Amino acid sequence: DAHCDTSGLFDMTKFHHGGPFRNAVLDGVLDPARTIQIGIRGSAEYLWEFTYESGMTVVHAEEVTGLGIPAIIEKARRIVGDGPTYISFDVDSIDPAFAPGTG
Repeated sequence: DAHCDTSGLFDMTKFHHGGPFRNAVLDGVLDPARTIQIGIRGSAEYLWEFTYESGMTVVHAEEVTGLGIPAIIEKARRIVGDGPTYISFDVDSIDPAFAPGTG
């Protein structure tokens, strides 16, 4: 994903495309200590405070090249552990030049 999707209320509702992982943590169905978000980019850190405060791990897009894919995979495996795992791939993680018009 390009965004953490952990922001709070938007237009007076908790249900919006920028907050599903926050809701999942608050509802007790997502363990933030076993969550890693890879490829996060942009200048919306203020929207992602919940991500950091809840204990999620973030690998920013700028870090991917320096760390390398094998190291990121190993980090993800350490964080996720042996428990059930949900993997999500959001189209907005693709460069907008190749996926124009995504929200």
